[in-house]
Amino acid sequence: MDQIRKRLTYANVMSSIAVFLILGGATAFAASQLGKNSVGTKQLKKNAVTSVKIKNGAVTAAKIKNGAVTNAKLADGSVSSGKVQNGAITGDKLAAGAVTGASINAGSTPFTQITGRVRNGGPVDLSTPGPVLIGTYNQPPNEDDIYLGGLDVTFQSSCAPPRQAVAYLMIDPENPAAPEPSNIAGSGLVLDKIGGTLTKHLDFSEYSIGFGAGMKRMATGSAQTHTFYLYRLGVSCSSGSGVAGSNLGIDVLGTK
Repeated sequence: MDQIRKRLTYANVMSSIAVFLILGGATAFAASQLGKNSVGTKQLKKNAVTSVKIKNGAVTAAKIKNGAVTNAKLADGSVSSGKVQNGAITGDKLAAGAVTGASINAGSTPFTQITGRVRNGGPVDLSTPGPVLIGTYNQPPNEDDIYLGGLDVTFQSSCAPPRQAVAYLMIDPENPAAPEPSNIAGSGLVLDKIGGTLTKHLDFSEYSIGFGAGMKRMATGSAQTHTFYLYRLGVSCSSGSGVAGSNLGIDVLGTK
C-alpha cells in the first residue's frame, strides 16, 4: 500500500484522468457522427422504427415487398396512411386474402355482394300443381336485397314437343297452397320444341300482373326472415308426360 501511495502523485492522477476523458469523448463523438449507410438491420432494435420515425410519404411501392401487406399489417397502426405514398400499395403488394370486409370502411364504400343462398336440390315433379319449399334466409338490418332465382327443368323423351313448364316464385306466402298476387315475387316459363331427354334452365322474372311481391326487399331497421316457395303451375306436352325440376335456388344480392 505504501508503494502505491508513493507512486500516486498529482501528475499521475491528472494524466490518467486526461486519457480517460480523451478516450470517452472520442467514443461519444464517434457515436454521434455515424457515417452514411453505417446503420444496418443488426443495429436496429426490434420495433425501433415506429410511425413517428417514418417520414410522411416515405413508404413507396419500391419499399414494399410483393405480397408483404397481409391482413395483420392492414390492422397494425404502426405505419399510418400518411406514411404510405399514394399508389404505393398495388395488387401485387397484397397477400392473398389480405383485404377482408373488416378492412373496408363499408360506410364510405357501398357495395353489393351475395349475402344469402337458398337451395333445394330436388327433384320435384313439375306436372303436379302446388307449392314446394325452397328455403329460408334472414335479411340483415339496413340491407337492401335483390333476388335471382331459377331451377333446372328436365323434359323426358316421353313428353313430346312442343312442351313447356310454368312456375311462380313466392315469398312469405300466408298459405303456400293458395297463393295471393301479393305473395308472387316472380314467374318463369321454359319451352322446348326439340324433343328427347333435355334439361333447360328456368329463370324467374319480376311478376308484373297485379300487385306482386317483387324480386327485392328494401332495408328495414331490424332483421327480417323470408321464406321462398316454388309454386308449380303445371306442364304441357303435345303427348305423354314426364317433366321434373331440380336445383331450385335463390341468390340474394345485398347492398349496405
